[in-house]
Amino acid sequence: MNSILVTSKKETSKLYRSRNGNMQAIPVRDTELGTPSSGTAETDEWAIPLIALPQTYDEQVREYVLTFDTVDDATTHFQNELYTLFEIEPVELGVTHPAETYILKSLQQLGSFVVEEIDKIWEDLKTKNQHFARDLILCLSRLDADIVFDWAYKYVREALQSENVSLRDAAVLAIENWECRDCLSDLKEYISSEKVKWLANYAEKVADDLQKNS
Repeated sequence: MNSILVTSKKETSKLYRSRNGNMQAIPVRDTELGTPSSGTAETDEWAIPLIALPQTYDEQVREYVLTFDTVDDATTHFQNELYTLFEIEPVELGVTHPAETYILKSLQQLGSFVVEEIDKIWEDLKTKNQHFARDLILCLSRLDADIVFDWAYKYVREALQSENVSLRDAAVLAIENWECRDCLSDLKEYISSEKVKWLANYAEKVADDLQKNS
């Protein structure tokens, strides 16, 4: 199995700093069994750091491993694959979508690299393809909040202000799925300006449930 390599620790620091600000560099791996290669600090070759996932996700991630030769290959592949998954199959309520598994497994393999790529994808979709933007939020909302909330909630906040009804609906659903009591102030502010009655009613119900459980 090939690992994604970068050619300097400076680039690693720029792209793959962990959420707590510490670097998570590990030696380059040569084989599928994870045997360390001869790469050392002198060669400045390091594998992409991983974001640790809870044990409960092991079964979901073990069947799929992404392999690339360069960071550019990984970027192109990840973006193209995610767009393709949205194109070939609609995201429906109550139905697991392949993009959910793809994002989760990519996070396990590529860590914060994937977070940065999803940031780029969101910036593109929120103005150019709001239907896919809605799909992205729905898929992220089905993943464990411990994994995605810290970096994905900003998409939800922006979606709550969108002119697109389905995007606002997806944002409310994400808050509900993540059981985000810390989101109550944003949700209440949104409710006060929501003109679509059924959506305002739904958001109010979500807010009530969050308050009861707080």
